[in-house]
Formats: sequence, structure tokens, C-alpha cells
Amino acid sequence: MLLFTKWTNLIRLILLALLSYFGVVSTLFNTSDALYPITLFLFILLSFKTIYNKKSIYKKQVIYGFIFIISIAWLLLSVAWTQSHYQWVNDIVLLFFLLSLVVTIVISINGEDVYNLCLGYVIIASTISLFVIYNMMYKGDSAQNSNIIYRNYLTFASPIAIGLIVSIFKVMYSKYNRFTWCLVSLYLMLSLSMSLARGALIFCVASILLVGIIQLSILLKNNNKYIVKAIKAYWLFFMPLLFLLFYAAFFVERTSQRLLRLMNPTEELAEGGRGGLWGNSLSAIYDSPLFGYGLGSSGILAGGIEGRYPHNWIFQLWLDGGVVAVILFSAFIITPFYYLIKHINNNAFDTTGLSLLAIYIFLILDFSKSYDFYTAKPIIIIGASSIAYIVWHNKKHQRKYQCHKS
Repeated sequence: MLLFTKWTNLIRLILLALLSYFGVVSTLFNTSDALYPITLFLFILLSFKTIYNKKSIYKKQVIYGFIFIISIAWLLLSVAWTQSHYQWVNDIVLLFFLLSLVVTIVISINGEDVYNLCLGYVIIASTISLFVIYNMMYKGDSAQNSNIIYRNYLTFASPIAIGLIVSIFKVMYSKYNRFTWCLVSLYLMLSLSMSLARGALIFCVASILLVGIIQLSILLKNNNKYIVKAIKAYWLFFMPLLFLLFYAAFFVERTSQRLLRLMNPTEELAEGGRGGLWGNSLSAIYDSPLFGYGLGSSGILAGGIEGRYPHNWIFQLWLDGGVVAVILFSAFIITPFYYLIKHINNNAFDTTGLSLLAIYIFLILDFSKSYDFYTAKPIIIIGASSIAYIVWHNKKHQRKYQCHKS
């Protein structure tokens, strides 16, 4: 029975990891989008036993779930004044998928699950990396070669970046298998540099550096004697890996061209298409800042075509639900970030906590320049999982303290 429970839990976590980046599965195996709700249903079904055994839900989890429900309710209300003809129906379906995901994670995931989920992301990233490296080595980085990486580079790069974040923090602070994690980091760095996604590359590095700054500021504030350990970890492990990452990226012609194009912001906005989308979004927001134009309208206003999106989660929410939607969803997004900062304030070298914070920052940055926010499953999963991990970690330390006291 115990073995069956372990296998059931393992399958459940694999399904959760797949739900984060189901687009990878669809692209690699050319599967139907109908498989996503089936996968979600299986995850919820396998979570029933965990939900039944879980004795209580904690305040942090209730706050997180409640803010999301209120945010969803406002967007659903905005259908009353939508300018969308059909996109609002699709967006409602996507929002209900996200809602069911949040509720299930909040009431079923525990801290041990989150630890294994992080390892699951590394496994998924390593698997995708094999495909990326093989295609780039044998087909090159041009569209003329019909390279699937060229056509779907955003789909592949984000999970690789998340796996890389986890492995780098393992290299810096893990007590065991540091050499193995170093090899994994080098392997994932190679694939990320070959993935053509310069945004994922830059945001991956930026998120790790931001977490390092937060960590060092906390250690300085608390006069922690281990501050030298943190500085050494960054200079001895992260900085050399960072150099190798960008060095490898400049050997990929398309990536190097796009990185150099960042030196000219005007050309970058024009070439990337973001300038027109964001300019149209700002003009429309100026005309109706309070309530927006209703769910599903952002594509029409930003890109002139229903079904498109502004490639920025703030613009998308503001166009659809006005400043009210932006405030509600900002509170929802900030909640895990706030709890993670508090957690690291008391656990400055918790590898899982540092990884979760870096991943969360990476995802927020990534969704600020790409993707449809109503498909933000990775943000939802990492946010809800982070709170579950913090609750579990606090309970664990309370039990240790009580045992020591007694």
C-alpha cells in the first residue's frame, strides 16, 4: 500500500510538471490541445487522496486562494462590457483551468512534493535539452532548415531556464553531489544558449542575480557571519557559469544578432513587434483606464486581431479589466513573493526557497514580454507551491523546536 501511494504521488507530480509546460508536449508529439484538460483532470483525481488526508489549510494558503478567486470574479464580470466577439469564451475556459489548478495545489501539495517538483523540472529541462542540442547541431538556427526550435523557441527555453536555476543553486549551496549538479548546470547552460531565446537567457541570469542581492542584503542586515559563504558561492560558481553561458550564446548566430540588437532600443521594439503592441495598448488604456474593455478585448486593442495578446501581463489585464484587474492580480502575484522574501529572511541558505524565489522572478519577467497571461500555469504552480513549501517548512521547524524544548 505504501509503495502504491509513493507511485501515485510520483505520477501526480509528473502530471503537475507537465501541466506547467504542456505546450512542450504538444509541440514534440503533435498532440491535441484536448489532452490538457484530460491531464488536469487526472492530476485533480490523483490529488483526492492527499486532499482527504490533509488535516487543515493554513492562513497563507487561504489568502492566496481567496485573492485569486476575487481576481477571476472581476474578469468574469467584465464580460458584461466586452468588445470581444468570441475570445472571451476561450479566456473564460482558460481562467477556470487556472482556478481549478490553484485550488487543487493549495489543498493538496505539501513541502516534500515541492522539493520533488523542483527536481522534476530539472528532469524535464534535461530531456528537452537533448532535443534542442540535437536539432541545433544537425539543422542549424535558420527558419529555412525547418528547425522546430526556430519556430517554437519560447516553448522550449522557459522550462530549460527553470531547470538551470534549480541546478545552479544546488551547485552553490548543496552539501551533496555538487560536482554532479555542476555538470547538469553546464549541460543546461549549453542548451539554453542554443535555444534562440535571448529573453529567457537574460531573465534567467537576472533572476539569480536579484536573489543574490536579496540574500546578501538580508545577511548584511542581520550581521550574519555566513555572508562570506554567500559571496564565495556567487564568485566561485555562478559568475564563471554566467560567463560560459553568454560566451556559448554568441556562437549561435541568431541569438548573438538579437543580443546585439538590444543596444538599439528603437530598432529592437520595431523589429520585435513589441513597440506597436505596447504603443496601441497604452493608447487604449489612456482612453479607458478604470474598467478596461472587457475580457478578451486585449488582442483587438493591442494587435487589431481578436485572439492576439499584448505580450505583457499588465497591459493584458489592464485592457481587459482595467486598473481594478491590475491591482487584484498584482496582489495575487506579489503574495508568494512576499512570503518567499520573509522565508529567506529566516532561512538565507535554503536551496529550495532560493530556487523558488529565482524561478518566480524569472516567470514574472518572462510573462512581461511574452505569452498570454491566461495561460500562466507556471506562475500559478510555482506561486501556490511556494506557499505550500513555506507552510510545511515552518511546521517542520516548529516541531523540531518543540521536541528540543521538551
